[in-house]
Amino acid sequence: MRVRWYGTASIVIETNLTKIIFDPFVPLRYSKVDTRLEDYDGFDSIVVTHGHFDHISSIPDIVSRNVGVKIYCTKTPYNTLRRRGISEEHLIKISPNDVLNIGDIKITVYKSKHAVLQGSLTSYLLKGRTYRYIKNVPYILSENNKCPEANETVLFWVEADGKKVAIMGSMNLAKDVVYPTGCDLLVLPYVGYRDNLAHAKPIIQRLKPKKIMLDHWDDTFPPITIEVDTTKVKKEYEGNIDIITPNYKEDVEV
Repeated sequence: MRVRWYGTASIVIETNLTKIIFDPFVPLRYSKVDTRLEDYDGFDSIVVTHGHFDHISSIPDIVSRNVGVKIYCTKTPYNTLRRRGISEEHLIKISPNDVLNIGDIKITVYKSKHAVLQGSLTSYLLKGRTYRYIKNVPYILSENNKCPEANETVLFWVEADGKKVAIMGSMNLAKDVVYPTGCDLLVLPYVGYRDNLAHAKPIIQRLKPKKIMLDHWDDTFPPITIEVDTTKVKKEYEGNIDIITPNYKEDVEV
């Protein structure tokens, strides 16, 4: 099993038989992330952790280029994508506790939670960078209103080639769920809080991964995003857990 990061929460899982993209998103203008629409060509399936715009807004354009692709998502992003013209033949509605068998990849769906963002969207915009990236602001405001999360964030437990990968869409877990532990790789969105390390530590303790790959820490849709400092979390687990800050589109062996 190979894992690649395409920026923000966009993760590719690939075996010799199957290619799946999780939460595909084409970065907005001014981003340093060089992920393009054509990078999402040729995938068998799209799997969605939740319905926020940076997880689903690029999907209609991807579908227009990949006529046979299937999209697995919960009810709210399903409805959002239907409103955006994606036909039912492309969409498969999923729920927690479902088990998906996509090619030779098995995915178990677990209820999860979204990070509790500290401050409103407006407060994120009222910063010094906003004027520089002002052309992105109308799109972000519009898409944020049209793409609700609706408390439907899920965690995916992915199994293939004898390996196990846990993919989170946001840095939070549901308190009432018993999650499997000991995955070979945890894909951890390292963003959402003023003190990201403080919120990452109980998640790592709970899931007990062998290795961690950080995502969602990059500046994909300025001015809302900034590049998050990952040095503290690496120092915290140095010598105990290998924490990877991946390069874009490069394979990470599980």
